[in-house]
Amino acid sequence: MAFIYAYKCNRLFFGSEVSLLATMLILLVNALTIFNIFLTGSMPDNFAVAPLMISTYLFLKETMALRPDPEDSDGKRTEKSVQPFRAIRNRSMLIIGLMCGLVFMTKLNICLFYFVFIGAYLLWLLVKKKVVVFLQNTGCFLLGIALVFLPCVLFLAFHHALSDFID
Repeated sequence: MAFIYAYKCNRLFFGSEVSLLATMLILLVNALTIFNIFLTGSMPDNFAVAPLMISTYLFLKETMALRPDPEDSDGKRTEKSVQPFRAIRNRSMLIIGLMCGLVFMTKLNICLFYFVFIGAYLLWLLVKKKVVVFLQNTGCFLLGIALVFLPCVLFLAFHHALSDFID
């Protein structure tokens, strides 16, 4: 699934042939290092790849300044395909928050990835003085995290396993 989103991310920038080649190269590198991944015990990192790729794809799709026109069959950018930088829709920010919650429940330190691109985006909104959009997007992002995090924490607290989770 992560490779599908890697291809989709590449398609936002390149044509179909280059995107397929880049995704195949990533798959090849992964295949060559797969034994090291499983032998070192880094399985939680592997579970976090799909939510990270979904988040990255949504973020890039929503915030790209240059997007190919849907009528362009070859995917090349032209003067008519330039669109201004725009705010992320609340639905997409909620999904990114859900993915961040899944990553948070898998491995906490990988969530720093989200602070880079989401933090920079939210800072950009404040610089542009779009306070309402900032509050909506921040609320949707935090709601997405809470929808994953709170049921898990409540389950662990009910089963008296919250201290083990924190440790």
